[in-house]
Amino acid sequence: MRSIISTEPASAKAVALAVQEAGWLEIKGIIAEDSTIFLATASLSDQKVLLHRIAQMQDDVRRCPPEAADKPSGEAGHGSSPADTASNQPASQRSRLAPIGGNWR
Repeated sequence: MRSIISTEPASAKAVALAVQEAGWLEIKGIIAEDSTIFLATASLSDQKVLLHRIAQMQDDVRRCPPEAADKPSGEAGHGSSPADTASNQPASQRSRLAPIGGNWR
């Protein structure tokens, strides 16, 4: 299964690196360009786990006050996550998930 994450310009490689360093076992491959990340999973089940993780990170960022996002990791109670790059952006401008294939929306 394949999923695409759209980010703000010049953010995709940093987000992809953070996702890769997180060691999520469901990810079988990752490619990043300027504002797009391609994630490959072995199965629909793995894709659902991945999308759930990313959605949870986005929810965590939305709940994190902007002043907390400016503090170094550990001070705000939030460790570094792939979604941290979007923490000061309105929800409408944060990463958007778009799986390819399957029926997820």
